[in-house]
Amino acid sequence: MPQLAVLLMLLQKRISEWSKMLPPWQQDLMRRLTAGPLDEAGELEVLKILAATSDAPQIVPLELADLPADEDEHGRVDLRAVRDLQNITCLASAQQLTFEPGLNAVFGDNGSGKSGYGRLIRRVTRSGEPEEILRDVFDPGSGGGAQTATFDIAVDEAPQTVSIDLAQDPERILSVMEVFDTSRANVSLGKPNVIEHVPRPLRLLRQLSITQDRLVEHLRERERQRRAALPLLPEIGLDTAAGKKLHDLTGESDVSALVAAARLDDPERAKLDELETAAAVIRADQSQQVEAAARAQAAACRSALRALTDVDAKLTSQLTDELADIRRRLDDVDAAERQLAERAFSDQRFEATGQGAWREMFLAAERFAQASRRAFPDDAACPLCQQDLDEAARRRLRNFKEFVSSDLRQRAIDLDGVLNRKLADLPDLGALSVRLRAELHGSPDEVLACADDALAILEARADHARRSATGEPTHTGESPLALDALRSFAEAREADAERHARLRDEDAQRTVMVQLGEMRARIALVDAEEAITKHVTDLRAIARIEEAISRLNTQKINLKLRELQEAAITDRLRKAVGDELRELDPLASKVEVTGKASKGETVIQLKLKEPCRAKVGNVLSEGEQRALALAFFLAEVATSDGRSAIILDDPVSSLDHQRRDYLARRLVEECKRRQVIVFTHDMAFMHLLQEAAANAGVELHGQTLQRAFHRVGMVADGLPAKMRATSKQIKALRHQLRSKLLPMHKGQDPLYEQEADRWVADLRKAYDQLIEDTVLAGTVRRFSAHVRVRQLHEVKWTPPVAKRIDDAMRKASPKSHHEPLELHPAAHTPQHLTAMVDELEALYKEMGGKPEPVLRAVTEPADTGPIVRVAQPSA
Repeated sequence: MPQLAVLLMLLQKRISEWSKMLPPWQQDLMRRLTAGPLDEAGELEVLKILAATSDAPQIVPLELADLPADEDEHGRVDLRAVRDLQNITCLASAQQLTFEPGLNAVFGDNGSGKSGYGRLIRRVTRSGEPEEILRDVFDPGSGGGAQTATFDIAVDEAPQTVSIDLAQDPERILSVMEVFDTSRANVSLGKPNVIEHVPRPLRLLRQLSITQDRLVEHLRERERQRRAALPLLPEIGLDTAAGKKLHDLTGESDVSALVAAARLDDPERAKLDELETAAAVIRADQSQQVEAAARAQAAACRSALRALTDVDAKLTSQLTDELADIRRRLDDVDAAERQLAERAFSDQRFEATGQGAWREMFLAAERFAQASRRAFPDDAACPLCQQDLDEAARRRLRNFKEFVSSDLRQRAIDLDGVLNRKLADLPDLGALSVRLRAELHGSPDEVLACADDALAILEARADHARRSATGEPTHTGESPLALDALRSFAEAREADAERHARLRDEDAQRTVMVQLGEMRARIALVDAEEAITKHVTDLRAIARIEEAISRLNTQKINLKLRELQEAAITDRLRKAVGDELRELDPLASKVEVTGKASKGETVIQLKLKEPCRAKVGNVLSEGEQRALALAFFLAEVATSDGRSAIILDDPVSSLDHQRRDYLARRLVEECKRRQVIVFTHDMAFMHLLQEAAANAGVELHGQTLQRAFHRVGMVADGLPAKMRATSKQIKALRHQLRSKLLPMHKGQDPLYEQEADRWVADLRKAYDQLIEDTVLAGTVRRFSAHVRVRQLHEVKWTPPVAKRIDDAMRKASPKSHHEPLELHPAAHTPQHLTAMVDELEALYKEMGGKPEPVLRAVTEPADTGPIVRVAQPSA
């Protein structure tokens, strides 16, 4: 196998092996790029894969089979036919382009379908940067059908058919062939004064680098949009802790924890109120007055606290128990007294027996009896009625005596007096309430509530005491007074007083303002929680974009590209590029090919010679850049030692006549070792190609693409009539007359006259060719820059010949050029047309015309530089 072919094959394998070390997303991207540059939808899919979104497509890594094939895998590949096109742009479907070994040319005017075939071939051979192949945009009905075609190829002369469906990747065997077109002609203008070249196997890495750079630009634009849309955050000074935290926000910040830490608790809110007040005092310069007010309020609170404490000390459970005990003792005395009375006075006739008047009467009787020295009440006679008493009466009097002699009544009186005095000594809670209201006026609600709660407890205690004094049942528990709020308020006001006293110190004032600023900053941070959350969410998205951008760095790709270029671009290739440049002459005297590479630079470079400092793109014209691209392409072809087909689509666009002439001869030389297919719309280049082929004894297989009846891509065998030899044009005229015009005339086809006029126009072209080929013996040609002086002796011009040609041309002239009397000329009849072509053929034969004229080799010096000459075969 040729050395360079082996090298290129190894490059493919090295690229495949290197890709396996890349991240999966990058392997997928390389696989996608083997089918051509990504469209907007493809780039979006890659970005989804890169970001690992839920809707990202499945990753499909690059395989060796995805890369262009080489001859080592399949052998020499030639193109034999392209046929059965369906929904390929607006190309007609029932057509077939056929190709032969050697040199092939497809001519087509603008709009004839030539570019459609070129795009299709470029797509299936994976050459350059294939663009999307559209359907017929003027036929809405073509939108749903598959885009298919059939390629007939020859692999080492063995025929093979490849079916193409553009919805799938084409078979790799087609990529053995290579295409040169406009995309290949876009020379890479890199450094200001350098043109870089990337060999075919390495274009995937170059496209990978370009695509990742483009994806980076997309992501940077997303990042710019995201940053521009970030929610506004509160303006909190960086001199506060909250401001610093806000400034240091990242996508990793925990907003919930940040806000929770900033949120003020109740003591801090109380502190904030103090600081707000202190700040207001500082601003108003009233610290002395505020201090006095605070001390007065603290003193009043302390007084209220003492009053409540004193009452608390009096209204104890011990007092309640003591009152309850007195009430029980009094109740016991009353019960005992009632029991004695009941025993003494039961069944008495008088209701008031035992009461005051009766008691006085009984005591008087007792004193009377004692004065009379009688035993009362044991004496037998009653001191009142003087009558004898029976035993029952004496027993009743004894009961009366026991009742009257008892001290229960006095004891009851004494206990009742004690109870009433203790009740009278209970604190006056009404007065206390009025005092508390007065002393605590203006105090916070919680302080007033604390006093009210204490009063309520004390009132409950007093009520319990009063009820216990009446003998009502009551609980024995005692609710303690919760006076902490009062104490805290008093302490706070005392502390306020001290603080305001200190506020007259500048350092203290600064401390207050700093603390107040910190708390206000925390409040502002909490209030902006929603905006901060959105801000951090967006920062997180921006961080993901930045991480993706870092992963898209192309440094490793470019290093690998340069490494492989050093292996791919050999001295042989550099020399070939230099040779092609000298022939194509794009500022040849001012351009130099660098001979060796240094690390970090492309191996093969073109530089404008010193002292030029201008950019290459500003110096070289479009045609000169096209010539550069051709030089690279032809150099690769020359050094590759491959034998598979090359296809050139409009290679001479923007080239001048000198470079076209060289390219025609260069392609003829190349076709001797491989198939060469040229698509062109350039008539002058086709003549140069024909001439070069004839001079080299090479057969040119030609076809023509035409537009007819609104159909594009209609294939006609052979080149247009004006490019054929006179003998072939005569043959074609007779064939058309016999197979088309005669049947149309017999059938009275209304289109006969139009087709007859077109036939006559083709006859004129045949006379033009007769003049060039035979009369002037090829001495001068319309599209040739050379005058072949040595062929002057073969010129067959004579006055009779000139007259015959002039007469024939007059007859073949358009009807509008006829004499004025023929205002309504009749259509040419088939007999008339036959006579006209008979005259052409007779004149051609009389002048020694040959069926297949072959031009002699060019022997005059040419301005296009040296070219390999091939001996002209003998006639």
